[in-house]
Order: sequence, then structure tokens, then C-alpha cells
Amino acid sequence: MTETDPGRDARTGAGGVGVHRQDVTDPVTETESLNAVPQRQATPAGSPDPAHPADSADELTEVRQDIARTREDLGDTIDALAAKADVKTRAQEKVEGTKIMAKEKAAEVVERVREATPDTVKDAADKVAERVRDVTPDTVKDAADKVAEQARRRPAVAIAAGAVALLVVRTLLRRKRSR
Repeated sequence: MTETDPGRDARTGAGGVGVHRQDVTDPVTETESLNAVPQRQATPAGSPDPAHPADSADELTEVRQDIARTREDLGDTIDALAAKADVKTRAQEKVEGTKIMAKEKAAEVVERVREATPDTVKDAADKVAERVRDVTPDTVKDAADKVAEQARRRPAVAIAAGAVALLVVRTLLRRKRSR
């Protein structure tokens, strides 16, 4: 049964024509077929090919070199495909590239700020820091040094004290706003 002839079975004539239906060992009889692979007449084992007397060794070497090149090309292709398929590695490479670019941009910005900051502002900041040092009593400086030393020895205590101070300041600010 076919689309054009409902009474005919399509499989009855299948396989009757075309080189692709022939056995590999049979010689090609259809020379006009597009599927026909050029074939040479088989020669008895050990005897040279009468049509190409000295070419058989050269051809064999050429075929082997061609196979080696093809294997190398396939290996390169497989490596390239594997690299494309490895999403995790590609993502890590992208992250590293982004980190490097961010660091470069940050360095550029810092340099621009340094260049753009007038010397008067830098001098003013130095003067303010010097005045604070001058105005601060020695007892406060000594107490600050002791606190800093204790914070270096016991960082957990310093963090806890900072958190308590933050909560106290926050509570005071909330009370002040609610009034």
C-alpha cells in the first residue's frame, strides 16, 4: 500500500535497485549511480598492481599519514568540544577575568582620586588629625592604647563590646526619634 496506489505494497520492490543494496564484495554494475564508490579490480595477494606498479607502498604510507592527521584533528575537535561543554570551568574563568578587571578599575579610580584631590584638602586632613592628637588628653590616649591592646589580645571580647555599644547607640537614637 502506497500513497499513490492503495492496492500495492511498497515493500515488494524495495531493495531491487541502487548500489546501497549491493553486497560490499560485489563489483559495482551501475556506473551512473551517485552512491557508487570507485573500485579497482582485486589483485592476487603479494603481486603488484599492474595498473600502478610502484604506487602501492606510497599509497599505503599516504593513507596512514592521512589517518594520523585525521586522528589529530578529531582529538583537537573533541578537546574543543569538551572545553565548551565544561560550564563550571568556563564560569570560573569568567569570574577570574571579572575579578582582574574589577581590581584594575579600582586601582584606576584610586589613582584618579589621588590625582584629583587638591593638596589643600590633603593638608587640611593632616592638620585636623594633628589637632585632634594635640587636643586629646594623655589619659584618653593611654586608655585608647590599652583598649586597642586588649582588642588585639582578645578579638572576641572587642567584637562583643562593639556590638553592645552599637545596640546602646541604636536604642538611644530610636528614643530620640520617637519624641
